Amino acid sequence: DGTFRPDVPLTRAQFCKILYNFSQLLNTSFTAATDDELTRFSDGNNISETYLEPVKTMVHLGVMQGSARGELMLGETATRKQALVLFFRYFKRECEAYASQVGSLSGPDETIDQSTQAATDDMNAVVKFALGYIGSRYVYGGTTPNGFDCSGFVKYVYTNFGYKLNR
Repeated sequence: DGTFRPDVPLTRAQFCKILYNFSQLLNTSFTAATDDELTRFSDGNNISETYLEPVKTMVHLGVMQGSARGELMLGETATRKQALVLFFRYFKRECEAYASQVGSLSGPDETIDQSTQAATDDMNAVVKFALGYIGSRYVYGGTTPNGFDCSGFVKYVYTNFGYKLNR
């Protein structure tokens, strides 16, 4: 309904959509997912139009792998642990895509490859710092380790690395 509700758990389908939208913002070019990407899952033919392309893409990228029973379980809520696993699988794919794009630009001098490593090191430092706050309380409007909300957490983490972000 358009209401911001950070206290309501996300479904696995919703998390796929968030990652998919993020990839669109980054303008990452992956090979296109095909219509048969979902045939190996027993619930792969029961996906609403809203989530079809995002889920298909995340399955294609190996981010969404399904359960041992061969189900995507898209209506199930994603635990924090599951969300982190999905995010890090996606993050790994983004890093690979970025390295591939930058690597295709490199010539005889290795300046670009060095900058790729520096960017990867910076990304890893941000993630490591952010992971240090696992278990922090959720506080609506919170901006400190005493309690964060979503935007307060992102702003806090990136401020530590010299970035200025709006809430």
